[in-house]
Amino acid sequence: MNKEIVTINFEWLWGMMPLEVANEWIEEIKKGIDCSSSMYGKEIFPSAIHEEKNLILLDNDTDETSVIMKFTKNSKGDLIFEVVETIVSHKELAERLSKL
Repeated sequence: MNKEIVTINFEWLWGMMPLEVANEWIEEIKKGIDCSSSMYGKEIFPSAIHEEKNLILLDNDTDETSVIMKFTKNSKGDLIFEVVETIVSHKELAERLSKL
């Protein structure tokens, strides 16, 4: 199979997720995802974060898609995550990130 090579650029306002904090984010995301979410129980990895909009980009290793999630704090101070958009290809991801 001949797969197309796609370059994904993280340009400001998006920044790469530092590996040093990725595991902390994974824990927070898993705690803050509602059980009815399409991301609940998936193998995820946070790859980027938006500098101004409380958005995080997750790689969904379960089905090889990417997901942009919005995060907010509830009244107790816990982070809550909700899916904003599911992106099914790397080409679509590259195009989408350039517009956010």
